[in-house]
Amino acid sequence: MPLLTYRVRVESMYNYLPWPSNMRTADHVLAMRIQEGAAGYGIYVMLLELLRDSETRSLVMNPKNLAFAINEPDVALVERVITQYGLFEVAQYFKDNSINERLKIYAEDVKSD
Repeated sequence: MPLLTYRVRVESMYNYLPWPSNMRTADHVLAMRIQEGAAGYGIYVMLLELLRDSETRSLVMNPKNLAFAINEPDVALVERVITQYGLFEVAQYFKDNSINERLKIYAEDVKSD
């Protein structure tokens, strides 16, 4: 039986989030994965995707709405991922400044090709 592969079509850098292949082993991410498992990691990635799609690269800190946005029934888990592991800067809004840095590096790579 052939192995199925899925390709995401990237229309432009505006819908793309560069992601290090070893992010799962970064200290802050590993601490979250130990406690929350793969579900926590999936929530983290989906939140990063939401942040990427936000024009301001920040979102209102409302775990119930965010859980709904990523189709996650466990609101408490979403809140823990956002607040307990130092993955995000949290106040009334939350954000991850590394997104902007990764996008800047990606844009420079794309220009040099």
